[in-house]
Amino acid sequence: SESGGAIFSWFNNLDITDCEFIENSAKFNSGAIYSENGKSQIIGCSFDNNKSIWGGAIGFYNDTTIIRSSTFTQNVGEHGGALNSGFSNLQLSDLIFVDNHSIWGGGASFGNCHLLVDSSLFIGNHATSNAGAIEYFTDTLIQTNPYTFKLLNTTFDENFAYYRGGIEIQQRKESESILDLEINGCSFLRNSSDRGSNMLISGIINDFLLTNSIISENTS
Repeated sequence: SESGGAIFSWFNNLDITDCEFIENSAKFNSGAIYSENGKSQIIGCSFDNNKSIWGGAIGFYNDTTIIRSSTFTQNVGEHGGALNSGFSNLQLSDLIFVDNHSIWGGGASFGNCHLLVDSSLFIGNHATSNAGAIEYFTDTLIQTNPYTFKLLNTTFDENFAYYRGGIEIQQRKESESILDLEINGCSFLRNSSDRGSNMLISGIINDFLLTNSIISENTS
């Protein structure tokens, strides 16, 4: 399969509960599940040892997505070890990402997305280039309102990358800000990189709040 080794969804409502996705693969997009131009809800699922280029386990494009109470373990991608998404609206909560591997975004990679990540764990994920846990960037605005990225009550522990062991957030549009960013109640612990910091936040950002968080024992 070129996209969605187990499930490919196009202009559909996708509802998946209490399922296991193990050792699926796709040539380009999302080893297990790929959804585009639809609405997706994934609850109580596990994704283990899936493989693709854009999102080792799952991927979304122009999608409205809810993922809750799910685990991602030892998935492999190039852009997002477990998850990749572009131009989507995502709500992610109570997720666990462990030992996923990628070139960019060891746990997950997001581009031009409205994103909420809440009450989740990123542990021991690896990127050979940038962002051991999460890569996030904006460069193209297709609506009037700026993108929002809220990172809440989430722990990043012992993730690794060549650049930025924890997270990398880039607002790449040079002429104006198209991103509002909030990080609240998060812990960044023992993440490491060969070069660069635990966290990179760059570009023009409208509102940036960093509150009630712990950043400790990270190394470079």
